[in-house]
Amino acid sequence: MPLFEDRERAEEARYAKSQELAFRVKARRNKLIAAWAAERMGKTGAAARQYASEFAVREITDGADDTVIARISADLLGQGIYVPEAEIRRHFDRFAASAVKAYRAGATPRS
Repeated sequence: MPLFEDRERAEEARYAKSQELAFRVKARRNKLIAAWAAERMGKTGAAARQYASEFAVREITDGADDTVIARISADLLGQGIYVPEAEIRRHFDRFAASAVKAYRAGATPRS
């Protein structure tokens, strides 16, 4: 039975690692899209960093990509800036790929 238990523990460790990776990549992606939106809204410096950090933490708990995109769109519209959803999605996908690429290159994506 020790062999089976070893395999089970290894599988649990792989699953935990994949969940941590997914969380970190998602947080990084959300922070990048929020930084892009902050720039579009004219936020700079500390205000832009604060918006991106708060957005990453707040939106990571929902889990739905569409919710993140809708929130970005609503925040932009709240500032009187219309950006088509297709454009937001393009940036969203680009930032997601960037976060995954950074992790695979050895960088630990942080929120």
